[in-house]
Amino acid sequence: MPTHGGLPETAGHPPKKHVRKRIKSAGRIIFEERFDMPRYLIHASIMPLEALLDPQGKAVERGLHALGLEAAEQVRVGKQIRFQVEAESETAAEAMAEKACTSLLANAVMEYYVFRVEPC
Repeated sequence: MPTHGGLPETAGHPPKKHVRKRIKSAGRIIFEERFDMPRYLIHASIMPLEALLDPQGKAVERGLHALGLEAAEQVRVGKQIRFQVEAESETAAEAMAEKACTSLLANAVMEYYVFRVEPC
């Protein structure tokens, strides 16, 4: 039986290159784990827009003052989200991070985001 990259080829089907685990349900792939693509760690920071009030930030600022940290000013509370992706390149990982931030992680009406991508 011919092989491609150590994986057996089946008649009439291309090899499932780069796939370690594939789970199907009702004929559709619902999970696929790849093993030879680079992994990247994405750090996304989501913060409230500066023009908006930040009641959590104000509460934290008052708490810091109560602890004797009077120098604490302009406290803002946001979210820090980290996740890993498998991507063919850092540019592809950045596109995934951008999509995650715009589609799910940040509310563009009330928040802004910044992210960085680094190899794992």
